Amino acid sequence: MFLIGDIGGTKVHLAYFDQDRLVKEEKFPSRHASSLDEILEKFIDAPIEKSCLAIAGPIRGRKVRLTNLSWEIDADQLEKQHSISKVDLINDVEASGWGIRSLKPQDLLTLNSGSLQPGNRAVIAAGTGMGISGLYWDGKQHLPFASEGGHIDFAPRDAVDKQLWDYLHKKYGHVSLERVVSGPGLEHLYWFLIEKGKSKSLLEGEEIPKLVVERGLAGDSLCQEALRWFAALYGAAAGNIALQFLSHGGVYLAGGIAPKMAKILQQGQFLQAFVDKGRMQEVLQQIPVHVVLNESLPLLGALEYCQRN
Repeated sequence: MFLIGDIGGTKVHLAYFDQDRLVKEEKFPSRHASSLDEILEKFIDAPIEKSCLAIAGPIRGRKVRLTNLSWEIDADQLEKQHSISKVDLINDVEASGWGIRSLKPQDLLTLNSGSLQPGNRAVIAAGTGMGISGLYWDGKQHLPFASEGGHIDFAPRDAVDKQLWDYLHKKYGHVSLERVVSGPGLEHLYWFLIEKGKSKSLLEGEEIPKLVVERGLAGDSLCQEALRWFAALYGAAAGNIALQFLSHGGVYLAGGIAPKMAKILQQGQFLQAFVDKGRMQEVLQQIPVHVVLNESLPLLGALEYCQRN
């Protein structure tokens, strides 16, 4: 039996697989637990042969500290504590890269058909944070690799973006891409527009990004403005990443946000910003871009990795 997990700042998604067959799965809110062990104690009820956990953070050897949660995970400790013969830890967006090959046509929404060619791919996952992985094409297969590209500098494109940069710089100092293109980033855009006098806030609570998406799709003008701006910022970032990885094999938008605001991403702001790279516009026009609708992508990838190793 394989124990497969997707461990993030918002939720923990665990599953048992008997080879390819799903036996059991369950989701837990991350912030309601003090550690991953606390959740595993509730879930594990059968002997485990191997485990692969996809984790939202930089893997260092056999250990990882989550980027957006104060958990430390040690693979050796998990093996001993839960009597597992082998535990592998991989970055969650790297796992998403391994999962791409398992997707079905209905799992994808295409924003740009482009001209599919053999070549590298990119996975860009905006959710609680911003994760980026590449898939190197070696001539026969795609080999995913992790990055911490979500923490590169945010690059303003115009005067309004620069005002946003100034606003975030006062709050945080370093303004990373993740501060802008993520769930918390969408909330930053919303409050920035409020402070600019665009409107009075009607939203309260801890789930502002979710409410902005829901209200925007329902027709609220301020939330729509925030979503369209977010789509453009996401597109600009995705275009930069596509050029960095030379992703002729496609760009895949994973994570929790893209599927929820797919209607906004289809309106044009995303794709216009994606290709707006001067002399590289024609290159980007040929790169396929897809929204991944299957939110179990990291889990599928962790299973693929477990089976290969």
